[in-house]
Amino acid sequence: MFYELDFPEVVELRKFFYQDTERHRSIASSFLEKQWYNEIKKPKGLLCIAGGVLYYSNGEQIKEFFISMADHFGQCDFYFDSLSPMGIKIAKKQVLKQEAILSKSLLI
Repeated sequence: MFYELDFPEVVELRKFFYQDTERHRSIASSFLEKQWYNEIKKPKGLLCIAGGVLYYSNGEQIKEFFISMADHFGQCDFYFDSLSPMGIKIAKKQVLKQEAILSKSLLI
């Protein structure tokens, strides 16, 4: 079973493109809320993939999330992306550079 967790407004938008099936289910919630844990059928193990989401929370929130997931689900493997503070600065600089290029091209 594949569960897709996202904010309620994002889940509503996705419904225009695809619906839940017996093998795919959307859950409308912040990952920091714990109520959604009960919507997951407890498997013997759980694989959790968090892409582009942990950047928006502080270290204490993330630590609490990992601990509560482990307490609730037992065995749980996590895969997530991360950036160092220097990596975030470089990424931000690249986004601003691309934004400036795009703005110029739209003005011409």
